[in-house]
Amino acid sequence: MSIALNKEFSVTEGRVISRPSKVIKTPYVADVRLTKTDFEETSLAHTPSLGCNGMVDTGASILMVEKDSKSKAKCKYTVIASRLSEKDNEYIVGVEPSLGEKLGQDILLGGVISSLKAKTLDNQFTYEDCRFDFKGITTSNEPFICEVKNVSIAVYENIRPSQMKKRDYSARDIRSKVAIFPSGYKPKGQTHSERAVKQTKRLAEIKRKHPEVRCVILYVIQRDDIAMFQISNGDQIYLDTIKDAIASNVEIVAVSISWTSTQDGTVLVPKIHNNNVKVSVYDNI
Repeated sequence: MSIALNKEFSVTEGRVISRPSKVIKTPYVADVRLTKTDFEETSLAHTPSLGCNGMVDTGASILMVEKDSKSKAKCKYTVIASRLSEKDNEYIVGVEPSLGEKLGQDILLGGVISSLKAKTLDNQFTYEDCRFDFKGITTSNEPFICEVKNVSIAVYENIRPSQMKKRDYSARDIRSKVAIFPSGYKPKGQTHSERAVKQTKRLAEIKRKHPEVRCVILYVIQRDDIAMFQISNGDQIYLDTIKDAIASNVEIVAVSISWTSTQDGTVLVPKIHNNNVKVSVYDNI
């Protein structure tokens, strides 16, 4: 599937010299070298996804958008994507977390998920102590609430990094990866995001109290080198919460995005890669 979304981004290519920056010592800022200039121009770039599993760390090839000229921010750019090379293949991964919500809006309004095309859509809906990304009415006149989660990380197996290091994936197709959310492993009894757990519990609660309302968690996967989506085995609290939500008829859906750049590398365009990514929750590897 190759459905264009209503977005394109003017970008500047660069390479990360250091993160954290040696100028502004925070992990959310990197020193970068612009790669399309005739001289070695350096600048500061905001890295909202931190290192993003190495995709925005030292040596990484990145794509950045320039901040508004009127901005008083110390960073001239924001990193939104990383250009990766693997087994003689090159592809782009979106790494800017807030883009998940923006792309999610286009997915809902554009009817990318045929059963979830929004006739009306409102941003930032608050229910008691929880805020969700969207509420709306589908073209079938069904009320819905949708929380969007951004996914940038993919692995060959949903197992601990220490275990992956012992495996040989050289024969695997690079597009057979598993997109996972959240990333990383937490000790027992800890979670990556109390907010995400609370939102999921609230959606289950809303669905039980108001069965006519569709409650949806939409995972926007900003890469196309994946075959399925799984909740990470590294966060047992979130995984159990998702399982409980599914039992309450909360819908879990995933859509993958393909990022392409123009030949001169100055424009980045997102398209729908798969509008119905396989979601595996109960049979994780």
